[in-house]
Amino acid sequence: MPNNKINSTFNFELPSIPNTGTTTFFVVLHGAIGLVESKDDIRAHLVDMEGDHLYLAGSWFAERPIPKGLVATLTCPGIDDGSRDKLDGSQNPVFKLDKAPDDAGPAFYATFILPRPSKIHYFNRFPVAISGDAASLGKLAGKPETVTEVHVLEYALKDSADFASIQAVGKTSAGTGWRFPDPGVTGLDVTDWGRRFNGGAAAALHIFNFPQTTPTDTHNQEEFENGAKAFGVTGLSIAVDPNPVADNSLPDGLSPWEITGLAQRELLLKRFANFLRVASFDTSQAVGGTCKGCCAAASATLLPRH
Repeated sequence: MPNNKINSTFNFELPSIPNTGTTTFFVVLHGAIGLVESKDDIRAHLVDMEGDHLYLAGSWFAERPIPKGLVATLTCPGIDDGSRDKLDGSQNPVFKLDKAPDDAGPAFYATFILPRPSKIHYFNRFPVAISGDAASLGKLAGKPETVTEVHVLEYALKDSADFASIQAVGKTSAGTGWRFPDPGVTGLDVTDWGRRFNGGAAAALHIFNFPQTTPTDTHNQEEFENGAKAFGVTGLSIAVDPNPVADNSLPDGLSPWEITGLAQRELLLKRFANFLRVASFDTSQAVGGTCKGCCAAASATLLPRH
């Protein structure tokens, strides 16, 4: 249900309130992150774009740098795994693979091993045309209509107490450790609408592989080629229309601001700073933009599909 009481007060779009008793965990994947689904898990490979990108992970607004070479596993003991969504090859390019890529291979900056989600959502999508030789095109699962900048994996938890058992732990080949939530934090940053609005609860892990500055016009092609090569596919080119298609509906509990890029989030922080000075929230500048600054990578599925 809409958060109308707050929307009308602050003139600011907030997430829809989850239904009472609903407990949801999201993994929000921003930018050049190739997903590989298998029978048992879905792996988020951060394509190594070297110094052009920031690699961050953590709770919203509290993400911290990811060490290069990290392979981390997310455990969610309380998830309800009765249904599993599959990657949609029309929403973002998906290659068919006979063998999984190396999690710690040189093509990837880092890898997160995630449970199969109950739902996969696609946001910040742009029309795409892919060209190349017939053999390489034949490795696509379906016909891509768009590239997707933000994938959201949704997990239904059985109870709000299950938030306490969610963690991601890993290390690099050099032995550098990493964990989520932060070692100094007692648990997830959980939003509970039940206290005031008789709603559910939600929390999220955000993972970024995003440029620090406005990328060049060829950035999309470089990301696509680097990601496809890691999956053993070469000889394909993409042309991305800079005008986004209409977005899908956000799942309840997820803020529209949670699917924006780093530059747009900086705009939000400036708005909050202005609010603290003058008690007025400026919404004159729209959220969103063109694909001049968008980032995306192809995904893959291991055969046979499950």
